[in-house]
Amino acid sequence: MPIVHTTSPITARSVQLQLGDVVNAATSSSADDAYTLVVDTDRQLISITGRSAAGVFHAVQTLLNLAFPDGRLAAMTVTDWPRFRYRGLHVDVARNFHSDLPQMKKLLDAMATYKLNALHLHLSDDEAWRLEIPGLPELTEVEATAFG
Repeated sequence: MPIVHTTSPITARSVQLQLGDVVNAATSSSADDAYTLVVDTDRQLISITGRSAAGVFHAVQTLLNLAFPDGRLAAMTVTDWPRFRYRGLHVDVARNFHSDLPQMKKLLDAMATYKLNALHLHLSDDEAWRLEIPGLPELTEVEATAFG
């Protein structure tokens, strides 16, 4: 389907993405990511209105999740916003050394699917300090002797 700008006339088989006010959205601070998604099967039009770019992005993720396996969509209207402002995932690469780039990219894709907005990385911890700093040799010496 072609994507048309909001200033262009909307035609059949169109997707309209726009920023604007979302009716019935919560008044909490997390409502900045609110969106309305309308699938009009009669006019073959998908209209997405988000309070912010993040809201539009979350609406697109919802659209992808609601599509049937063959790509068809049912007629619907969805108005949604996050319940919590911080929706994050914690990855501890200081203790788990199996995090490579392809795996992290898959993780970021999964975060987008579930509409998470923060990635909390533990790059180092005191028990698993692996970075050698010439001016602070005790960071690696103490841990090396403490664990044998």
